[in-house]
Amino acid sequence: MTHLFMKRTIQLLSVFSLFFIALLFNACEKPKKPNPCDKPVEVLANDPAMFYLGHFTLNDPNQTGFTVSQTYLRAVNYNKFVSKFIPGRKYLLGFKYVECKNNSAFCGTDNRCGTPILKCIEILCVKDVPAPSCFGVQFNSPDFSTYYSRAVRDSRIENHSLKTTVYFSGCSAQDLVNFRLDLQEMPLQKPMGPPVYEGKVVEVNNGFTCQAVFTKEVCFDLSGLASRYLKNNIAGPKEIIIRLYEGGEVKELLYQVVK
Repeated sequence: MTHLFMKRTIQLLSVFSLFFIALLFNACEKPKKPNPCDKPVEVLANDPAMFYLGHFTLNDPNQTGFTVSQTYLRAVNYNKFVSKFIPGRKYLLGFKYVECKNNSAFCGTDNRCGTPILKCIEILCVKDVPAPSCFGVQFNSPDFSTYYSRAVRDSRIENHSLKTTVYFSGCSAQDLVNFRLDLQEMPLQKPMGPPVYEGKVVEVNNGFTCQAVFTKEVCFDLSGLASRYLKNNIAGPKEIIIRLYEGGEVKELLYQVVK
């Protein structure tokens, strides 16, 4: 009995020792550095004519054009990945910042060059930006009258989406151009009639320098229309009319909110 007891005690001590050593090893193990490829950043691949600014432009969804605070990225290993990029397209880029060894003409410091801003990077990985299933909708913007509406055709309502073929300028029909449907509630409404909205298909932050004209079919998610009324504790309408301009004429689309 004593021998068996001693044997089991030694086994338990061995297991406990291994467990204790494993805990010490894990405690001493250094935390892993975050991998930039796990959270890539969306960038716009610049046209070669803009390479004096940088190979990429950091994407800012709130920006509609050039600003003096724009940030550009110059990749020290760009030639290694050059075949993956098409100018004007957006990509998800995993990278790390590095020192800018060769300053450009407008660059005053190693990695931050006044306005516009230039930073140097080393590319680690490249991923394509997934195309959205449907673009978003903006309601009653105070700047609605200033927005330029892209020409559209074959507009129609399907379930809770507005689908249309939109004209845009770019370098190819496959360019990843973003759009937004702006809806403005008309000030004069028919008594007891469905609400009427004027619609504009707006191109968002198109950085393409090519001026060729292409078309593509896009869709916009209309499900937010119903939630606008619920948010303001207003009984939602069963139908809504959206007016778009097609070929110089007004086209009215009837959206059935409740189905």
